[in-house]
Amino acid sequence: MIERFDLSGEDLVLPDDLALDKVEQEFACGLDASQIEFFQATCGAENVRLDTYTRISRSYGGGMIDALRLRKHIIENIPDVVVAPRSQVEIEQIIAYCALHRLPVYIYGAGSSVTRGCEAVKGGVSLDMSLHMNRVLRFNEINQTITVEAGTTGPQLEDLLNHAPEKLGAQRRYTCGHFPQSFEYSSVGGWVVTRGAGQNSTYYGKIDGINIAQECGTPVGVFKTQEPP
Repeated sequence: MIERFDLSGEDLVLPDDLALDKVEQEFACGLDASQIEFFQATCGAENVRLDTYTRISRSYGGGMIDALRLRKHIIENIPDVVVAPRSQVEIEQIIAYCALHRLPVYIYGAGSSVTRGCEAVKGGVSLDMSLHMNRVLRFNEINQTITVEAGTTGPQLEDLLNHAPEKLGAQRRYTCGHFPQSFEYSSVGGWVVTRGAGQNSTYYGKIDGINIAQECGTPVGVFKTQEPP
């Protein structure tokens, strides 16, 4: 490699700055006190984060552009607040409030995005689905379906299905069959909204062939598709 790319020994020395130091910069929140109080009253004060580190971590994904910007200490396009809802009811309340007050909303699942999809380009609110929204809502062994919340990660879902007799009272073990490269760092909600594919998609199909129904909170109400037998 040294000969092929005309490198010297100095080129192979680790850089002085690996960007492993703590984030010392502080970025002010652009929301007013009454708006923050609403989120705290809705989701609990412990689920509303204003610190810069959390706001960065919920806006930067897993892409090369994100990594290089962080290496260069370039902090941009972060939300004003990160809110971790605990239920669909709270999500609907937050979405309705943000629509009324014209606050941008971004959804954070598990942070594997390489398309800058969770980047808060206009500030506003980042909804962190990873903290609480990872429960099993229904399990139907007759139809061989499972309904989970959007923040459930690939490993969490696969662990539930692989251990279905012990954890779900099932007769047998299962697999979801969806294994994208981001499997360990992505969520079910992220798979569905991006129509994700994976290494096993030629066998099990893409996620839009595995997913049979979904329920979404929107600014004008709940959108729900019907589950076929």
